Amino acid sequence: MENIEQHVKIEKQKARELRKSRWWQNKIATQCQCYYCAKSLSRDLVTMDHVVPLSQGGVSSRGNIVPSCKECNNIKKNRTASEWLWDSISDSSLVPIEESHTSHQLADVRE
Repeated sequence: MENIEQHVKIEKQKARELRKSRWWQNKIATQCQCYYCAKSLSRDLVTMDHVVPLSQGGVSSRGNIVPSCKECNNIKKNRTASEWLWDSISDSSLVPIEESHTSHQLADVRE
């Protein structure tokens, strides 16, 4: 397997191509909400997030890319969704300020 820097470079290029694809355009047209907090987003505010980060071996594929608000994407950083949620529950300073973010995350964990 190539080193992680090379992997990330290749996968970022794949993500740029996916962003232009009909699949992504349809996804954000029909599901224009953040995968993590369910906040409704305008198409120009949607970011593309890798559920399993590229730095952890994630890939740029339809099954690993989700629409995200910039706030959740920035807070999640290079953690998996599970790691981020666990850290958010464990350390309240990592939980986004907006109540809608917190209540949605905690509701998903309890279900």
